[in-house]
Amino acid sequence: MSGRTYREEGLSDLQRLPGAIPDNFSYVVPVDDLVHTDDRPFCSDQTCPCHEDELLTALVAQQVQDGLFTPQEAIAFIKGSGI
Repeated sequence: MSGRTYREEGLSDLQRLPGAIPDNFSYVVPVDDLVHTDDRPFCSDQTCPCHEDELLTALVAQQVQDGLFTPQEAIAFIKGSGI
């Protein structure tokens, strides 16, 4: 080995192989993203019922009336594609 000491507990079989994982390797742990939040009530899945929620779309329509969204921004927001 290269003189490195490894703690055996908690290591997978692949990690125990010398040279199998480089020292600069970062583990990526997938995390479920929140699909609907207060700031983003619409998702990008066009089959999701959030796009048909009358209360949410009425709130966005009110924001257009108040000048907070342009009609194009409102459409993009409801589609879940962002602004």
